[in-house]
Amino acid sequence: MPQEIRSAIADGKRPKPVERRQMVRELADEMRRGFLHQRSSTDKRGPSDTYGCTRFQPQLPPEETDDTVEQHRQRLEEIYRQEGAGGAERAEVKNLMELTFSLQRRHINTLPPPDIEDLKTKWPFLFTPRYIYAHFELLTDINVLHSVELSMEECGRAITEYFRGKPTNKDVKDILSNGEDNEMALRVVQLLMAHFGEDLTGLILLTDVSATAADVETTLSLPASPRLILPVSGATGQVTIRGWMITFEGRVISEGITPTFATGLAAVFAIYYIFNLQYQDEAACTLEFIQR
Repeated sequence: MPQEIRSAIADGKRPKPVERRQMVRELADEMRRGFLHQRSSTDKRGPSDTYGCTRFQPQLPPEETDDTVEQHRQRLEEIYRQEGAGGAERAEVKNLMELTFSLQRRHINTLPPPDIEDLKTKWPFLFTPRYIYAHFELLTDINVLHSVELSMEECGRAITEYFRGKPTNKDVKDILSNGEDNEMALRVVQLLMAHFGEDLTGLILLTDVSATAADVETTLSLPASPRLILPVSGATGQVTIRGWMITFEGRVISEGITPTFATGLAAVFAIYYIFNLQYQDEAACTLEFIQR
């Protein structure tokens, strides 16, 4: 580690944010050297735009005008009123969401930033898991769900074994001693947050397995920055992945019924890019590690 980090640790002080980010880079590089094979990619990536994205604020499709894309947006609202989130599976919705991508970005990038409830009213399908993933892919040329699932599958055990060999603090040791009941992706996030000295609540909040979105909003103290809400079985106290929720600006903005932590992690990670958000300090090191 750089001298500044070693000095801060020796003095019992928390390193500065820029130094903590350097810790993330050093740890990621060490793990990559120790466990991961470098692979060449044949994927073609477009030129970077803003915020690390390839289409941060794209132009209208050639055949569309401001009036026609607004008509498409209104049609999407109409379908949602009639069918709710289930309409996300319609081929018409997929086509219209792609045609209106430039208008979605224009509304999101408005200054000052728009209220999240206003965006949900204008773009209800954008807050379904399917179109959170789809919007991220249009924005970055990356399939976030595939990337997270593949990374956790390929790297999860390597990261766990790394910490078994080099447990860096008591919290890491406690997580390793709790067995392997939880999904690998959740276990990896717990280990990373423990290593970086970040409390789990900086990214994940737990609620009763039977809690609804309304219950979450009224019973939990929800911060403004994104959180992934996971259900806990009241009988065992264990995390029971039977779905998940994402909160932002103190409200539940998305619900997923897929019973894996990785799908929720991919969705909450995409939210930062879609809405141009900085990682909250409480989980910044862990999120940057996952990003890398």
